Amino acid sequence: MLIKHQNTIYLHYGLPYIRQECTMPLVRISMLSGRSDEKKHELAQEITKSFERVWNNKPEAITIIFDEVEKADWVVGGVPYSKK
Repeated sequence: MLIKHQNTIYLHYGLPYIRQECTMPLVRISMLSGRSDEKKHELAQEITKSFERVWNNKPEAITIIFDEVEKADWVVGGVPYSKK
């Protein structure tokens, strides 16, 4: 069970609540795997700077997650990207 209260998320697994602080905003990027960590970190820095500039967010409040997907698992129009 997931319970939200302001910027804190409480996760319940039949045990006492586990408190996990949540940062906002959260930016999630889905992309094909294979890019270097260096390039992902460079992109994350640029996105963070943009949120700081446009929304006046503090850098420590911005979370960026990279979801890397294998070509066989990325399907467009019914065709896996690995077959293109």
